[in-house]
Amino acid sequence: MKKKQPKKKQPKKKQPKKPKELTRATAKKIFYAVLQDSFSYRTDKTITNDDGTETFIPGFPKRVKLKDKLKEDLGLDSLDLTELGMDVEEKFSEFSGVEEIYFDAEDLKSLVTVGNAIDFFVKAVNERSSLTPEEIKKRVQEKYNFRDMGLKEDDKDEVQ
Repeated sequence: MKKKQPKKKQPKKKQPKKPKELTRATAKKIFYAVLQDSFSYRTDKTITNDDGTETFIPGFPKRVKLKDKLKEDLGLDSLDLTELGMDVEEKFSEFSGVEEIYFDAEDLKSLVTVGNAIDFFVKAVNERSSLTPEEIKKRVQEKYNFRDMGLKEDDKDEVQ
């Protein structure tokens, strides 16, 4: 009588992890934390101008609200917005499990309030999380024509 051979278990193929979906509530927590980490050190100060007049520059507020304007209420300039964008990219990438998330600088410039920014980040992160690497590459090629910019992409003219 033959002994039954136990069935060999086939190793399971590792399925890529599905990125987490970013909710508005989570985006708000992450965004507020990044704002605090990046800008909370700023304090009120008064600067004496060359003509002897004084200019008051408010520090970063203790409480940030959704309706606060990034430039007027929080005092962020274009360099601050760029820094904020990079910090947020990193945090949202960590949260979602997506290797790289990039926000277009032109899109960041159009953000007016904290609420606008949060809505933008939720949409952008969730959209990016749903794309394959090939789809991302195609979108980059469509948006940025590197040849028109005078840049060579590589020997095969593909974005790497």
